Order: sequence, then C-alpha cells, then structure tokens
Amino acid sequence: MFLNLGFSIETFGDDALLIREIPLGFNIKTSKLIFENLIEELDFKLPKERFELALDELASRSCKAAIKANDMLMDIEVSGLVNQLKGLNEPYTCPHGRPIIIKISKAEIEKKFNRT
Repeated sequence: MFLNLGFSIETFGDDALLIREIPLGFNIKTSKLIFENLIEELDFKLPKERFELALDELASRSCKAAIKANDMLMDIEVSGLVNQLKGLNEPYTCPHGRPIIIKISKAEIEKKFNRT
C-alpha cells in the first residue's frame, strides 16, 4: 500500500520501520508528517470505509504538495520524475484519477500548428 503512495519502507528490527524513499516533490519534513499522520490514522482494525477515507486524505495531501504549473525544476528533478513514472503500474493519472500523461499524435500537433 505505501509503495503505491510513493513511500518505500522496510521493517527495521521488531518495532521500527526504515523509510527508504519518499514521494517525489515532498521534502523530508512534509513526508515525515504525512507518514506519521497516516500511521496514526490507519489502525488496520478500522472499518474499510475509514481506511479508504484515510487514503483519500493522503491522496489530497499529495496533490496539494505536488509540482504545479510554472514550478521551476532542475534537470535532475525532471529526470527523477520521469524515472519514477516509468516504474509505476498506473503512471497516467494522479491519485484522484486526473490525467498526468496524454498522448497526442503527430498529426494532431501538425493540425494545431496549421501544418497539415
């Protein structure tokens, strides 16, 4: 579950977790806060509806913290984003289902620029 949200975690001893990766676009402080809140909210004995609400909340926080239009990125950040997208099972939408990748044919682009 956490991997789908951008966290890579491992057990570390009997009562600890090791966070190896955080969602791209989050700083360490934000990731720590979100992860701690998620752990507090997600008591796995909760009803399925409450569990799904917690996941929706995390998705909302992810979108709010995501890279937005006109945000300046360094080349290494762009490369990291593309590499992360390549590793996802469903890289085409945000957690809410909005498209983040679209396919436009060469013909469509040419038409937009009156090159047909």
